[in-house]
This record gives sequence, structure tokens and C-alpha cells, in this order.
Amino acid sequence: MTTPLHREARDIMAYLKKYSLADQLNTLVNKLCKKKSEDPFGFLAARLRGLAAPASFSKIEAREIIAADGVPALEVDLYCKVEEEAKFIVRAIASPEKKFEFDGSSGFGLSTVATEVSEELTKALAGLKITARNGGELKTQLLCDSAIIKTKEKLPNMALEAVSVAICKAAAKIKDYELFSHISRLDNDGKDIRNYTVPRPMVQLINAEESGLIFPKEICVFPLKSKSFKEQFEQCVNLHKALGNTLGSKFGGSFSNTTSSGGYCPPVSDINQALKLIVDSADNAGIKLGEDLGLCICAGDWKKGYKLSMKESHPNTSEDMIRFYIQLLKRGGIGAIMNPLEPSDFEGWSKLKTALLNVKELEHIIVIGKGMPLDDVRKIQKSADGLVVAFDEETGTVSDIVNLAKTVKESKLVSIVSSSETDANTETFLADLAVGMGAMYVKFGGARGSQNLCKYNRILQISSLLT
Repeated sequence: MTTPLHREARDIMAYLKKYSLADQLNTLVNKLCKKKSEDPFGFLAARLRGLAAPASFSKIEAREIIAADGVPALEVDLYCKVEEEAKFIVRAIASPEKKFEFDGSSGFGLSTVATEVSEELTKALAGLKITARNGGELKTQLLCDSAIIKTKEKLPNMALEAVSVAICKAAAKIKDYELFSHISRLDNDGKDIRNYTVPRPMVQLINAEESGLIFPKEICVFPLKSKSFKEQFEQCVNLHKALGNTLGSKFGGSFSNTTSSGGYCPPVSDINQALKLIVDSADNAGIKLGEDLGLCICAGDWKKGYKLSMKESHPNTSEDMIRFYIQLLKRGGIGAIMNPLEPSDFEGWSKLKTALLNVKELEHIIVIGKGMPLDDVRKIQKSADGLVVAFDEETGTVSDIVNLAKTVKESKLVSIVSSSETDANTETFLADLAVGMGAMYVKFGGARGSQNLCKYNRILQISSLLT
């Protein structure tokens, strides 16, 4: 006769057999005994976590918030089903591609978008897994991103990117990985490379665009010597502070204030005046430009042709621009130029390469393509073989960025991760992305403003974790 006790024992045995619990636990205990870990429960917990069923998506809750300088942003909360319960997991923030004017009846312009994001993306992601067992991380992210992209006709890009980032952050948190480590796994078929490169900072000094100048758009500073990120960033910050002091004493206190991007906006009419202010500030701070730090001259998008000032009635030729760059670079202190020519001016890029390589002290100059299609950067690299070309990573869904980063590496390009001009929020995902993707530089604006400093500080934190 079968008793209730027998039935219970039989049910327990069936349950253990269904999930191979006895075998799995026996294997783990044997590994623990072999390892003789000082933290046996931590050892077991870490390995049991890898055997857990993948977490599935539950819902999205989006809301409008106010970010730096009173600019509206979209905040996204992602909930997952963990142990059959819907739990809040992570939060991500994105800024709009354009500025929204205040409207008393509709908040700051994003309240309607927030409602639509909550409804549309909760439906789009219903039933999808957020985590995967080792090796399936990128496929899981890609499936979620594919579902997100299907809503692009109804939702703005920044909403799609925010939710994609939230999914990536959620997967890292549930698996108990540092975010940069999880991103690296996406790029390396689930493998932990354990050999991370901490990027160098490229800090904005001057935002000439807000002064109405055509050229340059901005001037940045970056370290030339291989030191710790902390030492590199401190040097850049010291020059940034010194420039603020110079501008305040020379033009008045208001010019020591920075623009929304964290750079200064001095009342100068051409690049030579701007460079003199930076050189004088470096001298006052005991900083050696060209040895410790180098400047990056960031040109505009050249939509109106090669014009260096409003006074020029006709655009310059690419030959004129190359002569100008060579003369500018020969003065010293400049280590990089960004978008020096139009992306499609392949003949001009080839001539620029020849001109740089013909001057021995300019062979090290880094040339950066920002906001350019990758195909154009590849053509530039081919037509200007021998030129040190860097590619500024574009935004998109996480899987888009991972696939782009792989292509950049295969093309042997130096990569830069930078924040956009409208990125006035405290989301630090880009810092983890830069480390996880092995970027050479990060460019998050000037050394002012919480929206910039939080990203640089996250790199400092990661650097400490890796030391």
C-alpha cells in the first residue's frame, strides 16, 4: 500500500531527476572540495547563478524627467520576472535629439512619448528573455533589439536606445557582472577576456560653435603619455581650470563659465587667438603641450564648403585646407585633427596623408572621423594608407554598437566613444561601453557639469576595479 509519505518521497525524487539537481549539486560540491574556497557559499552561489533559468522581460515604465540645465530627458525602468515575480531591475536615461520647449499642458514635451514608450515597448518585448546561458548573450540582446526596432515608426530613436541600454544593464545585473564585463562578453561570444584597456580622456576646452565661429567647432585636450586614467584626467582637468582662470582675468568673470557641453566660449575671432589662450594657460599651470598633453582640433561638418571664417566669400579648396592644417600643426602642441575634410573628398584625404608623412614631426598626428559613415572611413583609410585613422563610435541599439565595434576592430581603426551634444543626463553607460569595447579614447565634453563628470568618474571607478 502506497502511503502519503511514499508519494511525497516519489514526488521529490521525480523533481530531483527532472532538473538533475542531485548530479549538479554533487558536481559543484566536488569542485568546491577540490578548490577549498574560503567562501564556500559564495563559490556555490556564483556557479548556481549560471545554472539559473534565463530571466524574462516583464514591463517598461517610462517617465519624463529634467536633466542638466533644465533639459528634459526620458527615464526608463525595466522590470523582469525573477523567480516568477516581476521585479524592478535597472534604470536607463536618454536625452532627446532636439530641444523641447516648455508647454504647461504637456510637461516639457516628453510626457506623451513616455506613455507611448511604456505601452508600445511593453507589448513589443512581451515574453522575451533578458539573460542567456554562457555564449548566448549577444543573440539574446539582438532578439530584444530587433523587437525594439520594430516600433521605430512610432517612437523616437532616443527611446529605443534607452530601452536597449536598460536590457543590457539588466542582463549584467542579474548575472552579477560589472556592466563593462558583460559588454565585453557581448563582443567576445560570451567569453570574459579579463584583459581590459582603459581609454584615454579627450576633454573639451573650447566650444567655438556657441560663439558663432565656423572653424574650429571645438578644441579638446588629451594625454600623449601612457599613464593611469586618473593621472591623465587630472592633467586635462588642470589645463581646463587654468584656461577658465585665464579667460576670467582677461575678459571678465562671465567668460570663466562654461557652455552646456562643459567647454569655454572665449570672445575670439580665429583659431590662432584661441590657441594662444590655451598655450598661455598651459604655461601658467606648468603643463607642457606637445609632451604631456596634446590638442585635438575639431572641424565642422563642412556643409557650406571649406570656409574658415564668415569673411570668406568663396570656399577653400582641399589643397588650401591641407596647407592650412600643415602650417597649424607645425606650431606644435596639436596631436589630432577631427573631420579635417569632407568624408567624400577621398582625393583630398590622400593628399593630406602625403602632406603629413612628408613632415617628420607630423607623422604621429591622429586623424579622426566623427559622424561619418563607416564605409567612408574605410575608403579614407584605403586612399590614405599609412594615415593613423580613428573612428568615433555612433549611437544606436546595443547590438548595433557591438557589431559596429567588431567591424571597426577588423578594419584596424582606433575607436573613440563620445557623448552627443544633446546628452545632458547622468547616464554612465557610455563609460562601460568604452571599456567593454576596448576603445582608445573617450570624449564626454568638458570637465564641468554632472552630465560629463559622471561618465569620466565611472571610468575612474572602473580603472580602480581593474587595478
